[in-house]
Amino acid sequence: MSQKLYRHVLRDAWSVTWRHPALWIFGAFALFMGQSQFFYSLGGLFKITSLGTSAATIASQSREWFLPVISPNSWLQVFFGLIISFGCIALLGIFSFMVVQAQGAIMSAGDFVFRKRLYSFKASWHAALEHFWSVLGLLIIKVIAAALIATGIYSIQNVVGTVPHAWWPKFLFIFGFVVLALADIMVTFIALYATCYIVLEKQRISSAINHACSLFARHWLASIEIGVIFLVANVVMAFVANLVFAILFVPLLYFAVLMKAATGLLLPIVAINLIILFGAVWTVAAIYTTWFYMSVVILFDHMVSDTPVSKVIRFLQHIVARRS
Repeated sequence: MSQKLYRHVLRDAWSVTWRHPALWIFGAFALFMGQSQFFYSLGGLFKITSLGTSAATIASQSREWFLPVISPNSWLQVFFGLIISFGCIALLGIFSFMVVQAQGAIMSAGDFVFRKRLYSFKASWHAALEHFWSVLGLLIIKVIAAALIATGIYSIQNVVGTVPHAWWPKFLFIFGFVVLALADIMVTFIALYATCYIVLEKQRISSAINHACSLFARHWLASIEIGVIFLVANVVMAFVANLVFAILFVPLLYFAVLMKAATGLLLPIVAINLIILFGAVWTVAAIYTTWFYMSVVILFDHMVSDTPVSKVIRFLQHIVARRS
């Protein structure tokens, strides 16, 4: 195998991501299903814009709202309150559907581009729709496994807290954390490979999980290596997102001050600024997520054909070959 496999995977995935910006729409929603759990990704995105949300909280205490405060003083207001509540529930349902559907759509697009040598946004959407319930079931299993891992880490932390001066709780914490971290890596990659088997190979969820476990067992070291690469990429993406936020924040702050002086309004200007900041950060994360899933599709194809060899194993083989 070429020494540049990982570089080729990341380069080819970026080429497709940049050439087809329509896929960023899928990436914008698949972000919340990403490499980690749904709410963890959601919290991370809002943490990046924590300064902006703090400003929104302060502005929300003002009386400069477009709509009056609704209190249930009449049946008409209760009716409008129920409509708003059901509307929020419907929007949450649509958003949740898009989160699940988007991951399958990105991988379907990768299937069309890398295997069939054609690109179709519409065909990718319809192909993913056929596997929606299987991907959703896999997500539920992944969330349950992640919750068990998080519970294990929390339990270990409680043990350390009960005996703060003894040495063995610290050893238990380090050992347990390493074990649970490896379990989290295993769950993450098995879930990704299982999704590939569902979307790309058209398998049922039970068969996909079995094949994904077998694939990870054959290429676990290579999976960890590419996982380290993605970990570094996550750090770079977070830095870029914060940089974009910082670059936009200063001119938007001056814009808000000028518009406040000119119009006397604050809340509409703050809302516009937050939409711009949030949209810019979301776009960066969407591009990264699209690139990540395209990389997974390419890597999956290599692993199915048994071409990847861990760089660690390859390095050891090179040393043995030189000595012999």
